Amino acid sequence: MESFDVFVKITLDTSGYDQALDAASSKIQTFASKLKSGLSTAAKAGAAAVSAATTAVGLFAKSSIEAGMSFDAGISKVGAVSGAAAEDLHVCGTRPWSWARPRNLAPQKRPTP
Repeated sequence: MESFDVFVKITLDTSGYDQALDAASSKIQTFASKLKSGLSTAAKAGAAAVSAATTAVGLFAKSSIEAGMSFDAGISKVGAVSGAAAEDLHVCGTRPWSWARPRNLAPQKRPTP
């Protein structure tokens, strides 16, 4: 039997693979850049929204406190003009309109909430 030496050389054309890999890499880099830019913009918008909401809540609280202080000052003037003591005004505040009921009527029970 004779033996033959067989020599085979296989070559692979990878130029198409390399080009597709480069294109995919470029697309991924573009996507990542756009994603980073979009997230940065969203973070800035979110920070602005939180800042605006905080400012609105602060202004609401400030105006509520000012209204309460104005009300207290007004009640103090009513007490000074009418000669009512602070305890009398406090009783009126805990039982609304109780001072407007004629004295000869019995108090009515209010339903409990």
